[in-house]
Amino acid sequence: MRLVALLSAALAAVIPGVAAAQVLYTQPPASPAGLATSCWWEPDDSDYDIHCWDSFILPAGGTINEVRWRGGYEYGGSYGKVTGFVIGFYPSNSYGGEPDLFAEPVEYAVRGLAGEHSVGTFNGIQMFEYSMTIYPGFVAEPGVKYWVKILGSKTNIPDWGVAWGTGGNGAHFRWIRGYHQYFSYPHDLAFTLLGERPCSADFNSDGAVNTLDVLAFLNAWGSGDPRGDFNGDGAINTLDVLAFLNAWSAGC
Repeated sequence: MRLVALLSAALAAVIPGVAAAQVLYTQPPASPAGLATSCWWEPDDSDYDIHCWDSFILPAGGTINEVRWRGGYEYGGSYGKVTGFVIGFYPSNSYGGEPDLFAEPVEYAVRGLAGEHSVGTFNGIQMFEYSMTIYPGFVAEPGVKYWVKILGSKTNIPDWGVAWGTGGNGAHFRWIRGYHQYFSYPHDLAFTLLGERPCSADFNSDGAVNTLDVLAFLNAWGSGDPRGDFNGDGAINTLDVLAFLNAWSAGC
């Protein structure tokens, strides 16, 4: 009843021009928490360096213009903070099971902490949230598997890692410099991709804009699914309903 009442009120109060930086894909943090080290020792690398990738598919495609992720330090920050991050997007190799490391990635870099702020301690690990706006945005084709690498940099022991996530295939891909080998490791990585869909009103990505999209959105919104944050402001509330209804009423 709450959803029906809210929808009725929102339909009567659709406000033109509400921007929507939508959640295109998300793998929320896992419980129990853990870390997948993904960090290098700048400026000359080290045998301790580990690079991690995880895969994603956008069924309807879209332009990614922001990446958010969770991470932390294996030794609690005893060896200092990160000095920056690189976000890289890679195509899949010919059989789709790994990133194509011979292809030229699309990479974005930021110096500093990328907005690092603590979100609490989980399973004995202090976790932090991070975000990076990327420009120009990365254009993901519909239904194509890509791989995202989130790599921290440090001037000391490279102990920063991405938090374990859920919602993927239960594994990520990594390279350990000291072994000079690539591996598939258990655990998804925790990250969220935000941006613009080719047709944001087609919420369920079935190629049509109709009441099924309203129901799909309300289900996501009502259950606290990150996709319910339709306007991308970090909160799930009535503003997301208004933003979605504006997009839905405009069609494609």
